[in-house]
Amino acid sequence: MMILENNKKIISFINDKNHNRTEQYSNFLKKYCLVLHTKNLPIILDNEHLSNYLSLNISILNKISTNTHKYYRQFSIPKRRGGARKITAPYPLLINIQKWILDNILNFISTHDYVYSYKKNKSIVDNAKHHIGNPILFKFDIKNFFGSIHIINVKKMFYSFGYSNHISQMLADLCCLDDFLPQGACTSPMISNIILYDFDNKMDRYVTDNYNGKYSRYADDITISGQYLNYGDLLQITKKYLNEYTLFLNESKTKRLNKKRSKIVTGLLVKETTVRVTKKYRHQFRRESFLFFERYKNENLYEELIKNPFLTEKLIGKATFILNIEPQNIKIKEIKDRLIKIHKEIMSD
Repeated sequence: MMILENNKKIISFINDKNHNRTEQYSNFLKKYCLVLHTKNLPIILDNEHLSNYLSLNISILNKISTNTHKYYRQFSIPKRRGGARKITAPYPLLINIQKWILDNILNFISTHDYVYSYKKNKSIVDNAKHHIGNPILFKFDIKNFFGSIHIINVKKMFYSFGYSNHISQMLADLCCLDDFLPQGACTSPMISNIILYDFDNKMDRYVTDNYNGKYSRYADDITISGQYLNYGDLLQITKKYLNEYTLFLNESKTKRLNKKRSKIVTGLLVKETTVRVTKKYRHQFRRESFLFFERYKNENLYEELIKNPFLTEKLIGKATFILNIEPQNIKIKEIKDRLIKIHKEIMSD
């Protein structure tokens, strides 16, 4: 609401004929402002104007945009299948800037309907459900996803919204590190979805028109399903469309699943009529819960849990996840109720 009110004030100021501007420049400004206002985006006239939105001194903003590498820290987190994933996370000052860009610009831009990642009220469950009932399924993985999206494409994206060349460059600089999207910036997920809108649209059309199949994407995971699919054709067309963005497939992760094989989509088992949690995940959760209850009964775990309630919260979260997909699972519900009871006892002390 505040952004729109500011936009109206700016447009009113520009429409005021008492200012010493040529008619040509005034018309240019009017058009520029109306394009952004119509899209509910904040009108940004120059760097100083942007710094006012961010409540930052202009010299600080310029320093950050030209030296973004000084405002990040790096660390690693373990991958599920071994190895480590490098995360590059911004420091608080840059986090606040990127959050403003996300909340006031990126979140107002549409992404493809069949992209389920990084979207409110969408999840891995919706992504998996999209492919229910299809006997053949192909899975493709985009290699080094964020790290392959170049600042040139990010700048083009902001420019396509209606921002000037200079402001588009400034916004792109604030969202990128070493000319690519960083893994830990809050803006990277939404930027990737927006930039790949045309890719998602072309893939969806191709799969629908040629195979009457279904296409979806969750971050770097592409899923295609149908009654009949030609693997070689879909592999080549996916490569072709990705190459337009200088993106490539990680072919070692490509999977072809036919009628006889279990179809796992974003970690969930896709059946003929429904989606289930995998047996492996369900059994692992029950084993973790059993060991937790045994420790709680036989060891002095109470003091440890008071200091670190995350142990119970983590298990409750897993139970909630399973029950969201399998609400009739009585055993899991019983485990969750026991965990909640223990957690309440801990938190009440």
